Amino acid sequence: MDFFPEVMLTKGEAELIAQGLLAVARSDGQLHDRELALVQSYYGEVVDDGVMRRLESEWDIAADVLASGLARPPIPMLFIKSAILCAYADGAYHA
Repeated sequence: MDFFPEVMLTKGEAELIAQGLLAVARSDGQLHDRELALVQSYYGEVVDDGVMRRLESEWDIAADVLASGLARPPIPMLFIKSAILCAYADGAYHA
């Protein structure tokens, strides 16, 4: 199984995934530098710096908005895999 097959993202999908990952990263009460670096490294090539800075300061995205925006296969699985890695980026995973 290829854990991370190459997936072409639209700018909108990349922005939604970045928003979702930032929500995962903040779920333990703070946004750690490693988590932010991970999100920036994944999506910095598609989502420009100005958008990333805006996303860092926004409220978390609503789950229904994220789900409806990431409906195109294989984008949902890409998000789940990325979210798991993001959750471990600070060295601890909290359920």
